[in-house]
Amino acid sequence: MNRKTLLLAMLLIFGILVSEALAETVEFKGVGLTLTGKLSKPDGDGPFPAVVLLHGSTGITSSYDAWMTRLTNWNYVALLVDTFSPRGIKEETGYPFKVSRESRIQDAYAAKSYLASLKYVDSKRIAVVGWSYGGVATTLVVTTESGIQNQEDYFRAGIAFYPGCRKEVRATLKAPLLILIGEKDTWTPPAKCKELENTLTREKAFPELLFKIYPDTYHGFDIEGLDRKAGRHQLKYNPESAADASEQVKSFLEKHM
Repeated sequence: MNRKTLLLAMLLIFGILVSEALAETVEFKGVGLTLTGKLSKPDGDGPFPAVVLLHGSTGITSSYDAWMTRLTNWNYVALLVDTFSPRGIKEETGYPFKVSRESRIQDAYAAKSYLASLKYVDSKRIAVVGWSYGGVATTLVVTTESGIQNQEDYFRAGIAFYPGCRKEVRATLKAPLLILIGEKDTWTPPAKCKELENTLTREKAFPELLFKIYPDTYHGFDIEGLDRKAGRHQLKYNPESAADASEQVKSFLEKHM
C-alpha cells in the first residue's frame, strides 16, 4: 500500500469513529409495506443533496457504515435502505432472489420520495448507489426498465459496485451511470457489464456512462477486512482499488449533483 492510500485509509477510519453515531433508524412508506433504513446527515440546515444506498445480497452489514460516513463528510444525506428485514428475510445469498428486482426498484424510489419530503434535502439532487444485487437494481433504476415516465422523477445519477449486468438491462440510460468492478470478479464478471456498456452506447444520445475495471481485484473489493470464499467465488478487500473507487464516486457525484 503506498503512502497516499495509507493516509486516505486512516482518514476514512477516523471519520467512521467520529460520525458513526450520527446515523439513525427511520421508517418510510414503501409499496405495500413499511420500509426501514439508516439515515445520516451533515451538520446544518441544508438543503443538502442526498444518496440512496442499496445493499447487496447479504443485507445491511457494518461494511456500509464507511460509505455512509464518507458521504456525510462530503455533505450528502445518506439513506441505506433495508430491503430484507421488513420482508422477514434475515440473509439472502442464493439465486433466485427472494426479493424481486421490481421490488428493489420500488424500494429505491420509495426512499427517494422519503428523502425528497425532508426539509433539509434538495429534492432535485438525489442519486442512487448500489452494491452487487443492489448494483443490479441501480442499473435498472437509471434505465427505462424502471417504468418512470417523467425525466424529472429519475435519480440524478447512479453508481453501481460490481453489479450483475444481465440481459434484461438493455435500455436507454435516463441518468449518468458509473460502474466499478474487479477484473477477477467471478461472481459478477466484468465482461457482462462490458456488453451492457456496448449496448447502451449504441444510442445516439445518452447520459454519461463510465465503466472502470480494477486489475487484480475481486468481488467486494471496497469492504475493509473482507477476505473469504463463497463457493467457487473469492471476495477480497483491495485497499488501492477501494481508495480509487472512493475518489471516483466523489468526483462523479460532484459532477452530476
